Amino acid sequence: MLNSQTMQHQFYLIVPLGLEVLAISEFTEKWTLLFKQSPLPLLKESHGGVTFTALLEEAVILNHYLKTPTRLLLRFAEFKARDFPKLYNKLCKLPWNLFLRGQIPELEFSSKESRIFDSRKVEKVLTDALRFFYKAQPPKKIHLENLDSLPTQKIYIRFENDTCTVSIDTTGERLERRGYRTHVGEASLRGSLASGLLLALKNELKNEAGEELTLIDPMCGSGTFLFESALYYAPSPRQDFSYLFFPYLSKRLPFQAVPLKEKGLFSFHHGKDLDEQILKAAIHNREEAKLTHDQIEFSKEDLFLGETSSTQTNAIICNPPYGERLNPGEIDKEFFEQMLQAINSKYNPLAIGLLFPVDFGTPKSPSSYTLKKTFNLSNGGLKVQFLIWKKRSL
Repeated sequence: MLNSQTMQHQFYLIVPLGLEVLAISEFTEKWTLLFKQSPLPLLKESHGGVTFTALLEEAVILNHYLKTPTRLLLRFAEFKARDFPKLYNKLCKLPWNLFLRGQIPELEFSSKESRIFDSRKVEKVLTDALRFFYKAQPPKKIHLENLDSLPTQKIYIRFENDTCTVSIDTTGERLERRGYRTHVGEASLRGSLASGLLLALKNELKNEAGEELTLIDPMCGSGTFLFESALYYAPSPRQDFSYLFFPYLSKRLPFQAVPLKEKGLFSFHHGKDLDEQILKAAIHNREEAKLTHDQIEFSKEDLFLGETSSTQTNAIICNPPYGERLNPGEIDKEFFEQMLQAINSKYNPLAIGLLFPVDFGTPKSPSSYTLKKTFNLSNGGLKVQFLIWKKRSL
């Protein structure tokens, strides 16, 4: 039997490719804020993820707070298996009753350089093993109640060099499903990607602009960047994380989630856009997120028109229209260079973060700015880059 008070378990955070270092940065800060008496776990970066070891009851709480990762997996078992009978025997012996209530979960399968590679056969073996297990150890009646209404549980089985790793999803729907963005624009940016890029931008301003930092998105759309910043330290409002339905954790006291900090990653937020309808959607999302006008201000404005700001803005971040939102050739590298010059002239920011396709190349830096960071990412299957420029005087 597991003992969560003393036994450490291995976990794996799934992270958007290119944001692994930023996910570690976020984890480090939020772990320290959440668990002041527990030492920071050793974090190991990998391609598209971060591995760490921690107590089960502490690790699952991260689901409520982490914004850059998309999922938290509990590494349940690891063993060698070169054929299906061996796989079946191993799966039959795992303590499934600790995490499953009697359901047959969905399977996520991957294989690399292994003799077992057929996902359909692996799915059948898993189903047969679970049915055998439930027959030998029937689930408790209380755990079978409302079984059909429970969120879908997922099991991850990965083979590499004939080593099988079985993981249990503790998250449910992807973490970027925050529960407040009911109105989104066309080709809206994923929350996990937005949070990671915001953290990268904020890191460039550490110890240079004080604690009260202002963020402006001059083409804000439905407001993803602004919401992710404002709610960066707030717990997710969701009540459907998979771990909440683990039989093993059914007797634990309900976790009372509270904000880790009073303000967000940036303290003040301004969203501007030309499209009145999308601004209405952004304002609706602000109401759903229980945020106020003082926390996120939205207004109609054209970046290329209007008066120059009289004060310096701390940071500009923008995911301008590209890809499926535009006709071929409608926006090019020259447009982004003009956009950067307009941002410089109008807002005079300390730092600029801009997301756009890799194919457009790197635009010329605006006067008095230096290109500091480049992140190569994927947004909706499109290869994009996030560039951060900074005032040379800083």
